Amino acid sequence: MIVPVITNSEVKNQALRKMLDEMNKSHSANEDMIHNWLCNQDDDQLFSGIVKEGKSINKAFKYCRNQAQKLKEDNCAMVDDSTVFGWVRDYFLLEEDHKAQASETSKIRKKSEGTKSNVKTNKSEGVQMDLFDCL
Repeated sequence: MIVPVITNSEVKNQALRKMLDEMNKSHSANEDMIHNWLCNQDDDQLFSGIVKEGKSINKAFKYCRNQAQKLKEDNCAMVDDSTVFGWVRDYFLLEEDHKAQASETSKIRKKSEGTKSNVKTNKSEGVQMDLFDCL
């Protein structure tokens, strides 16, 4: 089997076409910013990551959102552009499946939300009361 050799400009053109197809669909302003940053890059390794099947700007944005959630304090996270674009770069260059990572983050969040229960223990351990038990 003969594998065609892709020159630097070919991989960039493939990546630009793939991104343009995605940007022709409904998308957010955040995805626009990621797209614009990617278009201004000159890194064949990054463009090779973009053309990989399953990679998308939308998924890169979700990856960045998950990374930012890890940094939040008091339900707020402030992240500078260079960090966010570093995460975009990581998303396209890393081989692991970020979908599985995002799914795991979602499971953890749901589990923590579901732990709000009226747990009561025996007298030797004390009693944990719910604030609404007195009503």
